[in-house]
Amino acid sequence: MNFPGLDGNTALKARLSEAMASGGLSHAYIIYGENRDTLQRLADILAAAMLCSGADEKPCLGCRDCRKVFGGIHPDIKPVLREKDKRNYAVDIIRDMAADAFVLPNEAEKKVYVIPEGDCLTHACQNAALKVLEEPPRHAAFILLAENPGSFLETLRSRCIELFISSEPSETPADDSLALEFISIFENGDPLEMVSFAVGLEKLDRVELMDFLTGLNAALVRKMRLDITGDRERYLKVCDLVSRLIKMAQSNVGAGSISGALAVCANTILK
Repeated sequence: MNFPGLDGNTALKARLSEAMASGGLSHAYIIYGENRDTLQRLADILAAAMLCSGADEKPCLGCRDCRKVFGGIHPDIKPVLREKDKRNYAVDIIRDMAADAFVLPNEAEKKVYVIPEGDCLTHACQNAALKVLEEPPRHAAFILLAENPGSFLETLRSRCIELFISSEPSETPADDSLALEFISIFENGDPLEMVSFAVGLEKLDRVELMDFLTGLNAALVRKMRLDITGDRERYLKVCDLVSRLIKMAQSNVGAGSISGALAVCANTILK
């Protein structure tokens, strides 16, 4: 997946690239962080990837849809704006969005609703959006931007994939150490140590867990290309396992279930 104009955020990019490669992007995202411009940039990239009609890596940046998205003129990108004189969104604005979602796109295969001030959604607004987020038409997607996802109801958060984006261009992925620890335990082949490691993952939140898994996937691929010290077949099996766990995390499966699956399956591979 291409990320034009988006610096750093290596783990986030790997996570989204893996999602695209394994079947496509989700229908609903919460993008959060401190820099509004960076949030909007990622929203544009996600929207372009969803609408891109190019044959290669998405967004291809060259097709008609990509050019219109980044030019701010695509009719199937739907900004959902609050009234300028109001502090929060009116419920009717969100109800109108939910109703309009069932109308077919104008040009692309999908249309994307972008809520740039998700922090300004009242609980009533969020409840009005729940039904369409839970059972959206196949052609509709939703991107909510906010400084902190804590402003959203848990019922709404559970229907979205959360993405934290840093505005720091030199960001180093925090999960590299966890990935290297997993690989060390995997190479040592100690089942009890693997179980202990997996149990420790239960303390991670959804974003941290996804970042760990995508970072681990990238580290395993690098290991296979550069310096495998063990059986290549085992590495292929554990890469397949991590890909399955990423799909589970994308479906909002809890950290406890994922850590349990990691312990059981990894130990099967170790035997």
